[in-house]
Formats: sequence, C-alpha cells, structure tokens
Amino acid sequence: MVSVIITTHKRSPEVLRRAVDSVLGQTLKAGEIFVIDDAPEYERHGEIVQLVQEYGGAVQYHVNTRRVGACASRNDGIRMASGEIIALLDDDDEWLPDKLETLVPKLTDDVGLVYGRYEIINPKRNLIVHRGMDIYEGSVYDNLLLHGNFIGGCSVPVMQKQTILDAGMFDEELKSAQDYDLWLRIAKHWRVSFVDRPVLKYYISGDAISASPQRKLDSEARLLRKYAADYERLPEAKRRMVRQTVYYLTANGERKKARAYYQANRAFLSGKEYALLTIKGVLKRILLRTKLQNR
Repeated sequence: MVSVIITTHKRSPEVLRRAVDSVLGQTLKAGEIFVIDDAPEYERHGEIVQLVQEYGGAVQYHVNTRRVGACASRNDGIRMASGEIIALLDDDDEWLPDKLETLVPKLTDDVGLVYGRYEIINPKRNLIVHRGMDIYEGSVYDNLLLHGNFIGGCSVPVMQKQTILDAGMFDEELKSAQDYDLWLRIAKHWRVSFVDRPVLKYYISGDAISASPQRKLDSEARLLRKYAADYERLPEAKRRMVRQTVYYLTANGERKKARAYYQANRAFLSGKEYALLTIKGVLKRILLRTKLQNR
C-alpha cells in the first residue's frame, strides 16, 4: 500500500485542493492520504478544515498544536503511515496523473528510492520548463556528493517506508536541503532507480525567490560536518561545497567572511572563480533586498 503525506503551512485552500486532487486522480490509487497542517494559527484555518471535510474519509487530517516545521511534520506522517511505500507531496506542487503507476513498480528489495523528471512552472510568465537533469541510477551516493541534488524535492520520488526509517528519516535540525540530506543517507546503503518521464508539476511562486542565505549557510556547514570523510575523499565534491559557501556568504552580505573562507580553501577555488562567485552573490543580495522592500 502507498501512503501519501501532504504537508501544508498557510497555503490557500485553492492551492491545497490542487495538490490533494492530484493524489486522488492517480491511475494507481493510494491506500491512505494524510494532510499534516503546521499552521494551527492560520487565519484561513477554518477554510482548510472545511476543504478536508469535503473529501470525507479519503483524507486524514492532522493539525500540529504548534509550528514544528515541514520536516518534523513529514516525520510524524511517516510514523503514522501504515503503507510499505511512502510518497510525499508539498502543498503547492501537483503530481501528474500516472506518477504512482510509473514509479512504484520500480521499487524492489534493494531499491529504496525511485525518481523521475519534473516540470518547473512559472504561472506569472506562463512558462513551463522540462527539467533536463543528469540521470544517475544504481549506487548514486558519490554522484549526489559530486553533482548535488539531481533527484529533486520531496514531491518527486517514492520510497520504501522501512528504507526511510533505517536511514534515520529527515534531519529536523537542518534549516534547508533536508531532502538532499535524506537522499544521501538512503543512497549510501540502497540503490536508486529512475524513470525518464515527468511525474510532477513544480510551481514557482512569487515569494519563492530563494531560501534565506543564512539558512543555506547553516545547512552547508552541517552537511560538511556530517559527510566530512566523504568530502575529503572526493575533492570535486568538496570544491562544489566551497563554491556554494562563498556564494551564500556574499549573498548574505558577509563579504569579509567570504574572503577569509576563500583564503582558507584556495586549494579548491581559483581567484577567477572567487571573483565570479562574489559578483553572483552581490547580485543575489540586491535581488533579495529589492524583493523585501517591495513587500
């Protein structure tokens, strides 16, 4: 049985309905659907309750007594789930109708996670991009370290529940990249499979320019500590993390720290690369500050 866990936080009922309907419209039906609401104080909470009630017993609704974050909500849903297979969905994403039918059959005893492609949709620009990501299958742990999160966000894959439990579930201390961290821990001990077709519509909202650079920095530092031995084993993977750290420090307005970090890691970064990353970081900071001022 497939257990679907939808996490929601202050999302409009219309957008949440789109997510739930995309699960109910699957060609391979889910055995159970959980909606975990992490915003009991939301001013439209009553509308969310009414929406869920419209589905009758098809959707199980759980409200957190206080805000705990998306990953803690996902972990709670995973613990409650009775299915052997877990499929996660963020409240502003939408599955394509054959997602479960496409991915679930690829799960086997030694395959802990299956993923596919996804469409990136910008409603304001009426733009749809089919993500042409690199494809890696089998033992992909080193590939994830070297190339970053090619699997995508939580709404993309399906996983064995026991695999998630054995891997330690989501790290609730991470501020961002929680999905990437879990994929790493799964890929270290299980094979990963891929289906070459879109399974998800990923919507870019007007507020989703970027996560906070500080949150990114905190997560980069934690990931570097958690996988220190493997980053030392794979210099190119360490180089990728150094590049990202310089960029996020600059985007966060910490130019001196970015310079000091570059000086301490010159073995992984040339002066030209540092200059280019600094320019990109400054531009990102301007973009973020302009966005905040326009709110």
